[in-house]
Amino acid sequence: MSVCVIGAGPSGLIAAKELLNVGCRVTVYEKSGSIGGLFSSSYNNLLLTSSSSITAFSTHRGDVDSNPRFWTAGEYVNYLTDFAVRYGVLQLV
Repeated sequence: MSVCVIGAGPSGLIAAKELLNVGCRVTVYEKSGSIGGLFSSSYNNLLLTSSSSITAFSTHRGDVDSNPRFWTAGEYVNYLTDFAVRYGVLQLV
């Protein structure tokens, strides 16, 4: 089955990963052309209001449990990009 996902923000990336897991052919459409959705074009010094230990996906934890912190938008975009690379989603955008 072919499926399109609209948006390469956090929800779109996890949706694409899960669709790949069940064998779908996935294409992700992102208006901005980069991973991260609104976080990729946010204002300077934006900090997420939830800690990394809450925000991180359960399948992509890294060191967030041993070193929880409040990510900047740029750090969060880097995290999402690492996730997309790890799970083969980046090339679908």
